[in-house]
Amino acid sequence: MGTIVYRAKRSLASGHFVDEEYVLEIGVIDEGTTRAVSVEKDMVKSLGGAIETLRHRNEATWTVTLEPKQGKDLELLREFLDSTDGGEVFSIDLYGQYAQGASVKRVDSQYVEMPFIRVGEFARDYFQVQIQIIEL
Repeated sequence: MGTIVYRAKRSLASGHFVDEEYVLEIGVIDEGTTRAVSVEKDMVKSLGGAIETLRHRNEATWTVTLEPKQGKDLELLREFLDSTDGGEVFSIDLYGQYAQGASVKRVDSQYVEMPFIRVGEFARDYFQVQIQIIEL
C-alpha cells in the first residue's frame, strides 16, 4: 500500500482537526497511472528555412488513479482531495517503497468520483478518483 501525507484544511472527516497532518493509505491502479511531459518553447523559421527553437521549460505531470474507496475511507479521501485542491503541497509514495514520499501538488481543476461498484446504499458504494500531480 502507498501513502499520502497531507494537512487537513477542508471537508474534515469526523475526529480530524484543521492544520493537523494525517496519513492516508492508498492503493494505485497501475493501468491508470500515466506520465505526460509538456514543453513550453518558441520556434522561429527563417526565410532560408533554418529553424531556431527557444526552450523555456518542461513539466512532467502524473495522472494517478486511486483504488476504489467506500464508507470511512471515502470520507478520508474526500478530506484529502478538498484539502489539497488549492495547490497545497503534500507527500505521496505510490507503492509504499520509500521512507519519505515525493513532495507534490495537485494541478487538476476538479476531481470526479467515478462509481466502481454500486451496492445500493450510497454509504456502501465504492468510488474511485483520478488526480493529476506534479513533483516539486
